[in-house]
Amino acid sequence: MVFSPGDQSAKRYDDFGIPKPQTAEDIEALVGFAKEIGTIHVVYSAAKIVQPRGRKLSPVMQAMRRAYECAAGPSGLTFRGGAWRLPESVADRRVVQPFLEVCRLVGINARQCKRSLIETL
Repeated sequence: MVFSPGDQSAKRYDDFGIPKPQTAEDIEALVGFAKEIGTIHVVYSAAKIVQPRGRKLSPVMQAMRRAYECAAGPSGLTFRGGAWRLPESVADRRVVQPFLEVCRLVGINARQCKRSLIETL
């Protein structure tokens, strides 16, 4: 994953000292496994960085916040509900849409976390 609003300053996870995340292939395998075992749907949510109550962010989460700030570009991060989040347009383009495409290709339904609690039960 590259974090940058423009190609001239592209950065990778290791530029921020972040442990290697799941690859696209890992996600495809996990979604495929869910389909294989008969899962009705998968629940997804774009990642957020939660501020622990009364404590500082861990070093890894501080690095994630720096990476998110880079990915957010000039619009910056949104802070609500005690967590930093990517701008919706960035999260949609970089996280949600690629995940939904994997689900579509595998043939499994995806439901957004907390969008409709009754629907996700």
